[in-house]
This record gives sequence, C-alpha cells and structure tokens, in this order.
Amino acid sequence: MPGERNLRPYQYDAIQTIQNKNAIVKMPTGSGKTFIGAELLRLSLSSQSINSFRKQRGVFLVPTLDLVEQQCTAIQDWCGSNMRINGHSGGKIPPNEFDVIVSTPQAFLTLLNSERSIFEWPQFKICIFDEVHHVLKDHPYRKIALHLNRWSKGNPTQRLQIVGLSASLTYAVQDKAVNSTLSRLCQELSTEIMYSPTDHQLKEGGYIPQQNLIQVIPMQNHIPKNVVPVSQRRPHLMHETFMKRIKKGSNTEFSTRVWRIIGLLEKEAIHYLPTFRSPLQTVQSKLVLWEEYAHKCATKESNSYFFLTLEVWYVALRLLVQSWEEEEMLAIKWLQMNDALQTNESMNATTKLEIQSFASSQIEKASCSHLDTLREQLSKLKIHYGDNFRAIVFVQQRITSYILAHFINNDHDLKWLGIEACYIASRGSRITPSIKVTPSMATKNVEQFRIGKKNVIVATSVLEEVRKD
Repeated sequence: MPGERNLRPYQYDAIQTIQNKNAIVKMPTGSGKTFIGAELLRLSLSSQSINSFRKQRGVFLVPTLDLVEQQCTAIQDWCGSNMRINGHSGGKIPPNEFDVIVSTPQAFLTLLNSERSIFEWPQFKICIFDEVHHVLKDHPYRKIALHLNRWSKGNPTQRLQIVGLSASLTYAVQDKAVNSTLSRLCQELSTEIMYSPTDHQLKEGGYIPQQNLIQVIPMQNHIPKNVVPVSQRRPHLMHETFMKRIKKGSNTEFSTRVWRIIGLLEKEAIHYLPTFRSPLQTVQSKLVLWEEYAHKCATKESNSYFFLTLEVWYVALRLLVQSWEEEEMLAIKWLQMNDALQTNESMNATTKLEIQSFASSQIEKASCSHLDTLREQLSKLKIHYGDNFRAIVFVQQRITSYILAHFINNDHDLKWLGIEACYIASRGSRITPSIKVTPSMATKNVEQFRIGKKNVIVATSVLEEVRKD
C-alpha cells in the first residue's frame, strides 16, 4: 500500500510498475503526475550508495518558464530537505550544486552544449519530461530527446532512466494516426512501459474529474484535398516538405495561391526597400523569421503599412506550413481580420487582381467550415447551461487561439447569446511580431475566465500546464 508520502493507490501502482524502467505515464490533469515524477526522482537518487565514486543527479524538464518555480516547490516538498532541488531557465546562471535540476528545455539544451562536465548525460541517473507530448512537435523537447537517444546508442553500458508525463500524448484523432504517433514517441524515448490508470482506478483512488464544471469543445477539421498524408508527416521536416511540394507543384490549390500572392508582394517590396531579400528561400531558417523580417522592414521604411501587410501574409503561410496545409479556413480568417484581403491604390494591377480573385473565391468557401461547427456547438451549450455555461477550446498553435477568440467575439450570433471569449498561450510568448502575450495579459485572461467574466477560453496546452497537479 502507499507509503508515508500518501501516494494514491494508482500512483503507488505506477511507481511499482515503472521501477527503474523507461516509461510514459498518461494521467488526466489534477490526478498527480508531478508526484509520480517526484517519487521516481526520490527513489532513484536515494538508492545510490553513500560511498559511490560519482553521485548522479536528476533532471525534471518543464515546457514553460511558469512551471519551473512551481515544480521546484512541488518536488522539494515531496522529497524533503535532504535533496537539493534547483530551478534553471534562460538568462540565469546555472547551479553548481544540486540533486535535481528543474529546467526549461531550451535552457537545458544550452547546458548540454556547454563545456561543463556537470551537465553531461553521464552525470544524470534519471530524466523526466513533463508534458512529454511536446517531443512530437518542432520543440526543444524533441532536440533533447534526440540528443539523449544518440548518447544512449553510443554508450550502451551506461543507464539513464527516461520518464515522460502527460495528460494528452497526441493530438491525433484517427486510430491509425494515434497509433503511429504513439509508436514514434515510444521509439524516440526508448520506452519500455506505458502506464495509464483506468477510470475505475482513478475513481477508487480519489480522483474526481472536473467535467461538470468545464465543457471541452472538440474541434473537427474539414480536411482539404491534396494535403500532406498523415503517414508522411515528420514534424522536424515540416518546412522542407512544404518547399519540396512547392517545387513539384503538388501543394493544395489554396497554398499555391497564397504562395503566388506573397511572391507578387515581395516583388513590390523591392520597390519600397531595395535591400529587401525574400526570407522564404532558406529552408534551414525558422518559419517565424519570415514574419519577423517583414516586421523589421516595416520599421525601416516609410511605407510601413505595406510591410505589415506582408507580415500578415507570411503568418498565413506559416499557419499553412505548420498544419500540413490543412488550416485553410483559419488562414482566411487571419487574413480577413487583418484586412489583408483588401487592396489599395499603391499596389500594382497584377497584385490587386490576384488578391481580389483569391478573396472572392475563398470567402464563400469559408462560410462552411469547422468554424461553423464551433459556432453551433457553443450556441447549443450556452442555451443548455445558461448563465452557468463555460467552455474551453484546446488548440495546438498560439496563432489559432488568437484567431478563434477573435472569431467568437466578432460573430453576431454568439455575441447575441452572450458568449465572450479570451485566449491564453505561454506567458511572455509572441503570437506574431506584432502580437505579444504579456504575463499580465495571460494572468488577466485566466482570472476573467475563472470568475466568469469570460465564458469561453481558447487555449494551448499551457492552460493545463499552469494548473498544479
């Protein structure tokens, strides 16, 4: 039965099942994943002999800065004063003495690439990924996982336990896609065990889900023709895949037209700024550098409106690349809400004609999309629950949270029903160079949703990450 640290039965079962094996733990938010991770750290590091020549340490990775201090406190409280738990994030001096380091992934990557031997993999006995599903995305987690994978293969006699924690291991919906992503996750983390308690075990162990308080809205996307097949999607090759499809002419019609319009705008950009060079040509560059380049050009040139419009189009293209060309309707909505489908007299005739033709052909198509499904679901729920209605819409990208919140707040039918939305992404992050999520804004939006001033919140997974287990 659970020991003196009062583990719930299903938590105790997880510890006994995992022991010193590589594992992934999938449990709902609020069920105590952090405590499982903390107990695994305590057991692993406490089992070392006092006379060990080299005392190994533990690392607990968290996806956001907000979580560093929170998880440091939780792990320290659990493990007691005999273990030194130190936090680390970008811009800070790394600790010299610690038993467990709680770090954001980018900051830990920097430590791995430094010349300090204390942060080499042989110095660690256990590595825990909090919200491990980020390994599947173009995320620093993935770089760390691949770094660790290479080291493990090159040092087969040295053992380092890897544990992943998450409430949601994949965003995929279809069974084939789910199995494919889970298989890839297990392979890249050398997983030996996947542990997930049953609903009965959770209930018997005292976990009470909050489903009656918050309604989660599932989004069903209408997939356009000719998008990248799921079986061919490799997150780390997302950019390269799109560029190869452009060269072959195998993109969706929508993506091809967006690409063509951007090309016309880039030709005009040289007229305003002779030093302008298209940022799209470098496959190795980050996608966000496209829009950042246009934003910088806007600060240099007197015709800033033109380059801010180009920034909006670059963001629309990024949205398509990151969704494997599926999110056509969100791209249209983004262009609409930023008036990027409107032409002006300063544009040349070819560019104006192309944008006008694109707008007239796409706006009608946009009237029937998953945005209509969202409107219908929210309306039904609001009518059913009345003043008690509150809902969460989980999305993958920060830009999507911003677009959907704007759509909800500007839809006539939803406004008439009294539905108001806010959005939340990682604090201090940027949605675009022109749109930043300040810490105060994030805190305010969460608080407004909590007290009911906003009854819908559109959120990335950071919403569940800032809640304590």
